[in-house]
Amino acid sequence: MKRFVNILSCLAALLTSLILSSCAQGLEAELGSPDNDDCYGVYFPAQKGTGDIHVGPDDPKTFTFQLRRTNTRGSLAVPVTIEASHMGIFTTTEVVFEEDAPTAEIKVHFPAIKLGVKYDCTLRVEGDEYVSSYSKNASHLSFSVTCVKWNKLIGDKGETTGLWRDGVFPEWFSVPNPNLEQQVVIEERDDLPGYYRIYDVYGATYMTNMFNMNASSICLEQNYTYIDATDPEKVWIPTFKTGVVISAEYGEMSIASYVVENKEFDASISSVYGKMENGVITFPSGSLQMYLPMLGWYPTNSYGLHRVILPGYRAIDDRISIEPGITGENGKIPVKINMGVDVRKVKLYSAEGQIAESVIASYAEAIANGTMEAPYGGAMPQYSLSQLRV
Repeated sequence: MKRFVNILSCLAALLTSLILSSCAQGLEAELGSPDNDDCYGVYFPAQKGTGDIHVGPDDPKTFTFQLRRTNTRGSLAVPVTIEASHMGIFTTTEVVFEEDAPTAEIKVHFPAIKLGVKYDCTLRVEGDEYVSSYSKNASHLSFSVTCVKWNKLIGDKGETTGLWRDGVFPEWFSVPNPNLEQQVVIEERDDLPGYYRIYDVYGATYMTNMFNMNASSICLEQNYTYIDATDPEKVWIPTFKTGVVISAEYGEMSIASYVVENKEFDASISSVYGKMENGVITFPSGSLQMYLPMLGWYPTNSYGLHRVILPGYRAIDDRISIEPGITGENGKIPVKINMGVDVRKVKLYSAEGQIAESVIASYAEAIANGTMEAPYGGAMPQYSLSQLRV
């Protein structure tokens, strides 16, 4: 028995030794080599002008970016390499940090880009002398640029503005004036008919009118909103930042169509597209999502009221609603009928009891084509616009 205990003790000691040795080797492997004592820690800070950028034919074909360094000793020239989708398109100026300066600039020139072609570019700083091996700061910066000509949409009668109606903010915030409509200038891409953009749709004036208060303090940035209606049956909005920060805690709100074309959503989702018909773009329930950095993505526009109307067009207002009043002493119930401006005539039918959902459609068809018998004999009552609007 003692011998067995001794064997177990020896095995335990050996196992402990192996574990300690393995841990020591693992720690030694993870430590790696320290940064060069003379490393300047050059990096690209977060900045505007990255991502997918559009420029006009007459815009300057130059971008300017900033670099920073953590070691500000002396002056420094930094080599930057270019990785591009098209050879010979991009050139850069030399990057030079002045004596003890923490920042420097690099200019990227691309004068020979062609209309409608997307060009990708990555600027990269390399080398132990310039880049820290352990810093989280970015040693590269990527962007794409496309030269695009935009044409302002004009209606057949010279109309210069369309309409934007928001169906997003009232869903998540207490809004005194929900689904407010505003006039907007709409531009169409010259080489891509049906691809539109609108500038600053959630600007301070619009948000002030929506919230019935001065909203200039929450409208911090002006951005373009793009609408892809190249396929009228599959209209979608690429993800865009609204420029609106309701609170610093939640961050800036973004909006996007819930479609696979927007890479924020999984490729397995069932896309819900908008539709364009007779110059009116509508987005049904389930088609839009709202993003807040602190909360993530959430569905919005559940009532399907988000809408854009192109210049020279108008939406057909064929809404009908019935509001029953209070039963009078004679047992009759007054009924108020509300109609949209495009409704010219209404046919009514009343029935006792409840009508099953399965027969409502057949009733409606019979009423419309005149084959429905009046509930108490005689002809079906019909009311014109003037009779119903008093």
